[in-house]
Amino acid sequence: MWVRRLRAWTGLVIGLYVIAHFANHSIGIFSLKGMEAARPYFQAPFTNPVILPLFYLSLFVHMALSLTALYQKSTLRMPAWQAAQLVLGIMIWPLIALHVAGTRMVDTFWEIEATYLSVLAAIFSGGWPLILQYAALVIVVWMHFAIGMHFWLRIKPWYPKALPWLFGMAVLLPVIAVTGFLRAGLELDRMAAATPGLMDRIFAPITRSGLPIVEMVYDAEAVMTTAGLALVIVILLARIVRRIWRNKRGSYRITYYNSGQKFQAPSGQTVLDTLRDFGIDHPAVCGGKGRCTTCRVRVGAGIEALDPPNAIESAALTRIGADPSIRLACQIAPRGDIELTPVLQAGAGAADARRPGGVSGHERLVACLFIDLRGSTSLGEQKLPYDVVYILNQFFAEMSDALKVTSGHYAQFAGDGLMALYGLRSGIGDAARRAINGAIEMHRRMEKLNRMLGAELAEPLRIGIGLHAGEAIVGSMGPPAAPIVSAIGDNINIAARLEAKTKEFGVPLILSRAIAEHAGLDMTGYPMQSMPVRGRNEELDAYLVADPETLAAQLGQETARATGGA
Repeated sequence: MWVRRLRAWTGLVIGLYVIAHFANHSIGIFSLKGMEAARPYFQAPFTNPVILPLFYLSLFVHMALSLTALYQKSTLRMPAWQAAQLVLGIMIWPLIALHVAGTRMVDTFWEIEATYLSVLAAIFSGGWPLILQYAALVIVVWMHFAIGMHFWLRIKPWYPKALPWLFGMAVLLPVIAVTGFLRAGLELDRMAAATPGLMDRIFAPITRSGLPIVEMVYDAEAVMTTAGLALVIVILLARIVRRIWRNKRGSYRITYYNSGQKFQAPSGQTVLDTLRDFGIDHPAVCGGKGRCTTCRVRVGAGIEALDPPNAIESAALTRIGADPSIRLACQIAPRGDIELTPVLQAGAGAADARRPGGVSGHERLVACLFIDLRGSTSLGEQKLPYDVVYILNQFFAEMSDALKVTSGHYAQFAGDGLMALYGLRSGIGDAARRAINGAIEMHRRMEKLNRMLGAELAEPLRIGIGLHAGEAIVGSMGPPAAPIVSAIGDNINIAARLEAKTKEFGVPLILSRAIAEHAGLDMTGYPMQSMPVRGRNEELDAYLVADPETLAAQLGQETARATGGA
């Protein structure tokens, strides 16, 4: 995390220097004299003995981190804006090499101060190719900086309001800087035509030195340009070597549920880079730097093949309150095959980066439990409202604890009942066994609750539980400010209807044949009913269980067998 922040902040330091420099250029619109008179003031902060080393350090660190980032990219497939920033950054070096050699080097080695008069005289005496090179330098530097700042700041809550003002400055400043530069250069040409010998006087410090300074400056430009481009080429070759090495280490496969496609990639490559390699339009507002969460995915099977979230990913996911199955595609590099579903649609914007982490949905096999407290209406007629609230609170506390000890997920509250899900992070077999165990535990806790509240109750509290397993849409639902992980679908409705049927058949538990088979239970000896289900042509087979405790022994044996126990 600190590496990316350091890269951003060093870029900002360089950007402040560029803004000051361009603002100084802009004064050339009025006069060359005013441009030079203002130069000491614009340069003062960056010639300060404390700030000057910091500025040079920022330059070095920013370039080093940018080249490191280029090497670390698993793929060169990237969004257009990111590719543009990368290409513009590489272009800066050959464009700026002559300017660095002709100003900083001349000043450092021969103590010849670079003034606007001398710099403009050198540029305009070189003709239009050199003039256009410097104008291009201004545009390229500014576009690289502006793109970087925009995609750094656009996930900030305050940025949309500030954008119109910042955009205006982003367009205006380079235009007036180039205009001031050209206007001052043309003024210098007129002055040279009206004042014979002016150019000789401007170049006198170089002439008096007796050294071929001009040739040395161009030689330095050639060396710097060649060295910079050679470094980029070496990095690109190193990327090829790294990819070959990664391929030898093995690969992993992604099953992408959004399209049903499967992608194979070398171990060590991030999921986002893999999706880009295969041309998948997967959202990533910050460009895959971990500064937003728009690339987040919900990982199903294979989540154990992922390392725990690093500092960058952990901070981002904590900020949006994401559950453990949500991971950032730009940060995870699987060590084995995984199944994943994108949380946000392609084209997600900066606003989505600030949205709480659960506005999502995906198909998953789950076990669903519905429980309802019988006779709550008559309870309200017999008791004062506060007494009823007390009893209901005790009921929900016990049911919540039952879910906790059986690894169930509290998904929905409805008056005097609730819905729970099992299997959000496990297979359907384990989920079915845990759900049935949850029903048994709830039945036990109702006996405990009736003993505790015996004196308060005219008759014991009774419950009805419906259990079913099947595919459902699971995800975070509800208002963005307070979403909950829940599920919807036909199989969820079936569980609710089974719970309602417990009242008709007078039993505390009805479980579907499907969940019994997933759990591996032999239900011989339990009455089975074929029940019509609204919205379906075929009837549903379900078992009536008068005493849930009778399932405990068989369930324990099946759980032990499934987990390899005795």
